[in-house]
Amino acid sequence: MKKEKKRRYLVLIILLLLIIAVVTIVYLNSGASYTSTGTDSTSVIDVGKWAVKVNAADIANSEPLDGLITFAPIDAAGVMPGKMVPGSIAYCDITIDMTGAEVSGNYTVSIDPSAVTLTGFSVLGYENVAVGTPAPTALPASYAGTTTTATGTIAYSTTDPMIATVRVYAEWDPATQYDVSQTAEGVTAGTQNIPVTVTVSQVVPTY
Repeated sequence: MKKEKKRRYLVLIILLLLIIAVVTIVYLNSGASYTSTGTDSTSVIDVGKWAVKVNAADIANSEPLDGLITFAPIDAAGVMPGKMVPGSIAYCDITIDMTGAEVSGNYTVSIDPSAVTLTGFSVLGYENVAVGTPAPTALPASYAGTTTTATGTIAYSTTDPMIATVRVYAEWDPATQYDVSQTAEGVTAGTQNIPVTVTVSQVVPTY
């Protein structure tokens, strides 16, 4: 009788252990599965190049324009060639070169006459000219009229040159003839600084 009881207990213990083992296996299998993670640290995105030169200065790299933009008086009778006097008209060419850029750019050329110390200086206007256009011999009819700002767009292209040239015309106003200040400037006969600002900004893509 005792042996029979021991056998029953032994069978019960074995069954209990089997049940625990089966429950444990089921639990482990229900709480875990294959998981894989991969990270690509070499995935890249190509950045479009930004390149802008103004009269050979690389303004994309913040090079200054100092000394690169010069107004040249248009030769006229009664004045030594290359000299500016009251009544003279002068011009300057500003070439904006975006060769190599991979995006379009909007440009602005501006002159603040109030910052010019030459008494009576005024901006007459501007015109867009082709690169290499000969120097003017007179104020052309095509200039844009009284303004101090020129704007335009250089479109991205793989076939056309990404270059624009703005020709600016200015005058030393003769309306105040025999003005004391102008006379003093003539006596000094030095050079006058003209603050020209050229700004080029990227055209934001449209979709």
